[in-house]
Amino acid sequence: MTLPVLELAEAASQPPFDVVVVGSGACGGFDAKELAERGLRVAILEAGPAVEPQHLEAPSDPHPLRQASMVPERQSTQARHPDFFRRNPRLFVDDVDHPYTTPADAPFTWIRGRQVGGRTLTWGGLTLRMSPFEIEGPVREGFGDPWPLSYDELAPYYDEVERFLGVRGARDGLPQLPDGTFAPACEMTPAERLFKAAVESRWPERRVVSGRGIPLAHPDDGPQHWPPFTSQRGALGAALATGRAVLVPDAVVHEVRLSSDTGKARGVSVLDAATRLDYTLEARAVVLAASTLESTRILLASRRSEGGLGNSSGLLGCYLMDHPCIGIYGAIPDLPSLPDPPPLRGPHSIVIPRFTNLHGSDRTFAGGFGIFGGLQRKAFNSGVFSRGPAKILLQAYGEMLPRRDNRVTLDPTTVDRFGLPVLHIRCVWSDNERALLSGMEATLAELLEVMGARVVSAPPTVPVPGTMVHEVGTARMGRDPKTSVLDPDNRLWDADNVLVVDGACWPSGGWQNPTLTMMALAARACRRLADRLSS
Repeated sequence: MTLPVLELAEAASQPPFDVVVVGSGACGGFDAKELAERGLRVAILEAGPAVEPQHLEAPSDPHPLRQASMVPERQSTQARHPDFFRRNPRLFVDDVDHPYTTPADAPFTWIRGRQVGGRTLTWGGLTLRMSPFEIEGPVREGFGDPWPLSYDELAPYYDEVERFLGVRGARDGLPQLPDGTFAPACEMTPAERLFKAAVESRWPERRVVSGRGIPLAHPDDGPQHWPPFTSQRGALGAALATGRAVLVPDAVVHEVRLSSDTGKARGVSVLDAATRLDYTLEARAVVLAASTLESTRILLASRRSEGGLGNSSGLLGCYLMDHPCIGIYGAIPDLPSLPDPPPLRGPHSIVIPRFTNLHGSDRTFAGGFGIFGGLQRKAFNSGVFSRGPAKILLQAYGEMLPRRDNRVTLDPTTVDRFGLPVLHIRCVWSDNERALLSGMEATLAELLEVMGARVVSAPPTVPVPGTMVHEVGTARMGRDPKTSVLDPDNRLWDADNVLVVDGACWPSGGWQNPTLTMMALAARACRRLADRLSS
């Protein structure tokens, strides 16, 4: 099921596009879909190659790279991703070709995928809405600047994205995890139903609900089909189906080009990944959706003498966030495993939504955390999870607070394989994240105890930032150009025909997997852009 592609040289020879979208993943796909469906000509630029559906599986050669002892020399950072060995390692970047730097005492794990579809090809498909508790949290709890929109304003876009993706879930009536437009929820396993009863009986405020997300596959799908959680199957495919969008792979955008007359964008500078030739694609507007840190890298590399394009506030690159996360495996001796265990992924799971700091602060830590997991399911390493007594896997995700000194800059001496400056990333946990991690660790221990489970394995309780691949921030949106990089419509204050529509725009984080919110924000921003360009 090959997607139509256009060579970069041919795309550069065409008349100016209405919009150039940089990135073809979760956000880039929805950007292109919204724009193309409203009649605009769109070029979708992807830094990596096009791939086929069969590339989603690990290669079947004698060394399929499925064991930790077989970490490839050129992917030592990427191999830290929990799905690296089960997936095709080619869906992760080469760390040697695409380096980044960090302070010696502050490591950061940056997991990347450079191919059409981006990181949707390795996404778990979990889709949890943020709630007013997170969107209003910075002001209500006093740890940051406000979002320039409310939950009620974002809710209709959540509805549309969920309906388009076919999200499955239950309507649980919880204000901390708002209900959405769902197909029927997946069933809990027998052990999960027992777990729900035990937890809610002991701690009524801890609700155990069915996971919400995109199914692994459609019953009629075969190996030639893209899975429902991929951009190719979803919004990217819909954009290309309009006939008004073109997909240009192996197109490495390295700069937004500006008009000397207006100061606005007139297009982008793009390297051909194969030939290293440099081209310019002209457009009326530029939408950056290359992923949180890549979009910011492009801005920093544009107008470098001024500290980057859009940096009049001095905040470009600041306020990087990720999820502090810890997990725990347990075994429940009195419960047998199922003979054919269901998967653990997306809607095939259970979730315990945030239950701290909902009605006033307990002052132990600001923000909150939620828990994802499953019992009697086939986890990522199915061999461990499917043998013996019933197993339980729980992962707690917490909210990292926005701090200005967690930031990215261009490294003055290190370049990637194309000779482009790489990012220097400084991101460390604060005392609040450390207190949050302690609270999550204690909660997980309690949840295993209530089921009489014994611990099988528990990772370190202080993970390296970046490990969860949920990075957000660095080009925050707001209502004041002095305290933000983007306006409420995701436009640069300094060049209003340049939009940043991925995780970079977030002024604060939450505990939820961020992908659904990123897609809803993308749909909102690009619908408004389409209205302006069409008027």
